[in-house]
Order: sequence, then structure tokens, then C-alpha cells
Amino acid sequence: MWLINYSVLMAIIIELSIPLSYASEQEQSLLCTVDNSDNAFLYYPEHLIFATPHYLIFQNDEGQVITHVDISTQIFVRVKHTTNPFKEKPQMLLGYCEKVREALSTWLLD
Repeated sequence: MWLINYSVLMAIIIELSIPLSYASEQEQSLLCTVDNSDNAFLYYPEHLIFATPHYLIFQNDEGQVITHVDISTQIFVRVKHTTNPFKEKPQMLLGYCEKVREALSTWLLD
């Protein structure tokens, strides 16, 4: 289920004053690295399920993994339920995403 309105995403990009001219034709992934770790995650436009001018929400693994990215600070929180039906505590990871605005602008041009 897609909750994204692409006109909202375009408004986000314009509000953030991102230059769109340098975006490549190829899809750019969003790279997020976990604090104090070598672990990293890649996010693509098809993972994005919700966006506001300040935050992005990504979903992976049929909803068992949700990632919240703050656009201005580029900090992410990743929550993963390791069992089904969610009997154990979720795994939470914190970290930093690189070039969030650039990835968004590339996705909008594709």
C-alpha cells in the first residue's frame, strides 16, 4: 500500500531548495550506516511508504522492518521485529544516512 503523494515529495524538495540539475539518470540508493558499527543498509524508492517535509518512513521485509529518517539531521532509527507474531522485543538501531536530499531529488526525477 502506497501512502506517498509524489506532489508532496516534489514540494519537499522545493522547500529544501535542492538543486535538481545534477541528479543522475540512474537510481541512487540511500545509504544508512549504523552507529559504532560497519553495518549499513541501502534504501530505494520502492521502500519509501510515507514522507513529510521533515521525515521519511521506509518499510522492508513485509513490514517487519521500519526505518524513520530525519531529513534535516540525516539520523535514522531502524526497528525490526525478529519474530512473528512479535513476541520478543524489537531490535532498534540508530545511525546516519548519507545524502538524503540528493537521493530524494534523484528519485523524483526517475
